Amino acid sequence: MKEPEIKILLEIKSEIEGLVQRKKDEFDQLQNDIDRLTLQIEKINHLISKGSFTTAAMMIDAEAAAKKPVSSDQMHLMKKIFNTSQKLLATLQFANGSITIRFPNPDIKKITQEIYITQIVKPILVPLKNSEPQMQSDVIKHNEGGETFINSITLTNIQHFESFNTLYENLVGYFQKF
Repeated sequence: MKEPEIKILLEIKSEIEGLVQRKKDEFDQLQNDIDRLTLQIEKINHLISKGSFTTAAMMIDAEAAAKKPVSSDQMHLMKKIFNTSQKLLATLQFANGSITIRFPNPDIKKITQEIYITQIVKPILVPLKNSEPQMQSDVIKHNEGGETFINSITLTNIQHFESFNTLYENLVGYFQKF
C-alpha cells in the first residue's frame, strides 16, 4: 500500500470512529431520557393508584385486554328469555365453544320430544348445523306423567360466536308464539 492510500484509510477510520462516538453519546442521552420518562410514568401510576381501589397497572391491563380480539373459546356469555309476565323461559350460556340451553320452568312451557323435534331441531338446529358442521348436541330429558320433556340442550364444537346470537334470536321467536 502506498502512503496516500494509507492516509485516506486513516481519514475514513477517524471519521467512522467520530461517528461511533457521536452515536454512543446520542444513545446515552436517549437512555437518560427513557429513564426520566419511566420515572415520571411511575409517579403518575402512583398518583392514580393512590386515588383508586384499582392500581393504574391493573387499569391499563384491563384496557389492553378489552382491546384484544377474543376467540369463541375464550368468550363467556349468558342470555335469558322471559315471557310477557317476566317469567324465565330459557337461559342460553356460551362458554368454551359450547352453548347450553336450559328450560328452568317446564310448568310454564313444557318442551316435549315432539315439540323439540318439530319446533327446535328442524327449524333452528338443522340450519345452525349447516354453519357449524362440527356441532354436536346432547339433550337432557326427564319423564313426568308418562311424557318426556326436555330439560336442557348442550351444543358443542361451536366455532362462531354469531351462532349463539342466531340461536338466541330464533329461540326468542319460538317463545313469542306462545
